Formats: sequence, structure tokens, C-alpha cells
Amino acid sequence: MMSKDETRRRTIINLTSDSFIGFVKRPGISVVLFRAPWCTVCESFEPVFEEVALDYGDVRFARVDIEADKDLGEALEISHVPTLMIVRDGTLVFRKPGNFSQDELERIIDQARVIDLDELRSQTRQEVVAG
Repeated sequence: MMSKDETRRRTIINLTSDSFIGFVKRPGISVVLFRAPWCTVCESFEPVFEEVALDYGDVRFARVDIEADKDLGEALEISHVPTLMIVRDGTLVFRKPGNFSQDELERIIDQARVIDLDELRSQTRQEVVAG
């Protein structure tokens, strides 16, 4: 039986420039946390992020260290950390910097599940990857 810490480590993966597009392009919901090792707000948000990742087994969770992968942070114009990005079926449905409570994060993910992607795409034309 895996400990809760081992399960968390397996539940949340670390992304790089090489793995990001493949991760968010897959069908379903991807939740990506952009963080930096020096960011104290990121550290305080980490336990919430990990707990929600355990509760939402059908959702993919990942982190991006913008210090280790500056090119990806710059390409995605990540100017503040932590920044949370949620992508559903290759379409960006949420992106906002900040520290979220567990209830807020769960509500955001639940909204990402039901949002009308066709309507969102027609309104914003913001797709993370070409479809």
C-alpha cells in the first residue's frame, strides 16, 4: 500500500517544454500549476493542490517550474507565480495567478467539466494547441 505522499508524487507530474503540449493536448482536463522554488505563496498552495489532485482521480495534474524551464514560462507569458492553468480537450478554460483555497480550486475544476467548449472557442479563439 502506497503512503499518501507516494500517491501524491505519482498523481502530480513535473512538466517541461518537451512534455507540456502532449500533456494538455490529451482528451480530458489538465490542471497545471506554474511555480518557482523561491515562491513562498507557491509553497503554501502546494498542499491544497496535492489534496485536490488526490480527490480528482480523473483529472491530470502537473507542475511547471518556471525557473528550471524559463522558455516555457516565457512562451506562455507566465508573469506571476503561482499561476493556475486548466485545459480541457486542448482548449484553455481557465488561467489565473494566485493562491486558491481547496473549495475554490474544486469549484474551478467542476466548472471546467461543464463549460461549453464550442461556445468558449467561438468567443475567445484561445486554444492552447491547434485543433
